[in-house]
Amino acid sequence: IAIAAVYASNAKKTEGVVKGMRFPFHNVPLVSASAFLASGLLVLGQELPLISSLLTFVKGQQKESGGWADGEHPEDIFTTFAAADLLAHVDPSFETESACAFLVSRQMEAGWWRALGPEQPWLTGQVMQWLTSIQRPFPFRYRWPHCAEGQLDRKTHLPFYAYFDDLCRIFSSLPGLAEAQNEVAFIDLAGFRKFNNTYGQEFGDKVLEVFADELKKLPATSAIRDGGDEFLLIGAPTGMQLTTQVQQLRHEWPKRFRQEFGSEAPPVIARILLKRCKGAELLACREALGRAIGAHKHLTAQDELGIFVDLGVL
Repeated sequence: IAIAAVYASNAKKTEGVVKGMRFPFHNVPLVSASAFLASGLLVLGQELPLISSLLTFVKGQQKESGGWADGEHPEDIFTTFAAADLLAHVDPSFETESACAFLVSRQMEAGWWRALGPEQPWLTGQVMQWLTSIQRPFPFRYRWPHCAEGQLDRKTHLPFYAYFDDLCRIFSSLPGLAEAQNEVAFIDLAGFRKFNNTYGQEFGDKVLEVFADELKKLPATSAIRDGGDEFLLIGAPTGMQLTTQVQQLRHEWPKRFRQEFGSEAPPVIARILLKRCKGAELLACREALGRAIGAHKHLTAQDELGIFVDLGVL
């Protein structure tokens, strides 16, 4: 990450690809270093155009064998792992089969993987983790951008809306993500104001905290506090299971609410609007949901399961 922070500030004059400085790689574009730089920048959430160019470069350097190499050298485990680990976790269009076959073919008789030679570090643990992770569908292995502790709301411990802005920039900038299908849910808590006025802010904050905890349990999603009693749920790219998840949330939340606050408390129910869009349309999708929620504020739930409205595709 430190290298990424320094390199990014000096990379404006180039296309962003890392080049070697010493023989035999002097001025040669390096796949391994470029892949690690892209990974570091993703953690930082910075230099998105640079990340995009790095991803394009790394993906385009894959050999027919399924592996990667630096310069004119033969494909090797270290460079292949660096490239495949990056692409498999951030690019839904990346096909993992050939990279997997290459790594499996380089396994030693004893079952180990060594990076380059006897003096180089072992990669067995990392390769095994990667081979395991790619068995999962992309939405469940997607590597969400890091959210620093200072960007978390103190009441709910969810990211602030600024994190959603970061997601919008990443989803619209990176190859593979811009065209990927996404689901976005906008949730507000009907009845929260009455509960807050009845029991006070301390208990009102507790409702927000408990509801946020329920959102965090949903796999392959990112929950964000939009403001007040409003939340956003972003499904991982290509994952089309958010509708099922929020329907389950509607059924589980009333029981969780009664368990925490008792059956005599005025109900606080979830009002959920859901829409689908491409990654590049994430911000427009949120704006459309924001406009729509105003038109649905008059809806009242027939029971404690709350309200769910599917608004279709953007």
